[in-house]
Amino acid sequence: SAKFHKENDEKKQKVKDYNDGVVASNKNLSVQKEQKIKDLDSKWAGFKNYYNNEIRKIDSLLQEGYSINVIPAPFRNFSSVLYIYEYMSTSNESLSNTLLHSHIEDGIQRIEMSLNNIIQQQADMICIARASAERQRVHNRAMEDNALRTLNSLKQLESNTATANEYARVAANYSKASAYFAAANYFK
Repeated sequence: SAKFHKENDEKKQKVKDYNDGVVASNKNLSVQKEQKIKDLDSKWAGFKNYYNNEIRKIDSLLQEGYSINVIPAPFRNFSSVLYIYEYMSTSNESLSNTLLHSHIEDGIQRIEMSLNNIIQQQADMICIARASAERQRVHNRAMEDNALRTLNSLKQLESNTATANEYARVAANYSKASAYFAAANYFK
């Protein structure tokens, strides 16, 4: 039994030592991992600063190139430069003639777009006016129908009033005749 307890204690000590070793190893790995993350963050910040500085240099070179005014400001976009390049590479025109040609085409396109907008606005206004006129026509037709019903109602009322007057005259005449005959019978 003492031997058993000694072996059991030794096994417990080995398990404890193993667990302590695992915990220490995990702590060591965690510290190494945190250090690696800090190192990577530091390297990333360095790369980021380097590339941001390079972008600023390129941007300043670009702005400096633009300030030379080889190409006027309206033509300093990719599509304009591409157009100028293709036009000049397929013709014998000078840069000034190419820019003038491009400027005229651009002006014509702007005028066409402006005219198309005006035409569209006019078409929209015509549609709105037609819809308003149609609503007014429907409203006027409803008012006309209502006026006709009122007129027919007034004609019917006039006819009924004339008939009522006729019946009132007949009743008055009947009353006079009855009163006369009643008085004549009274004197008899």
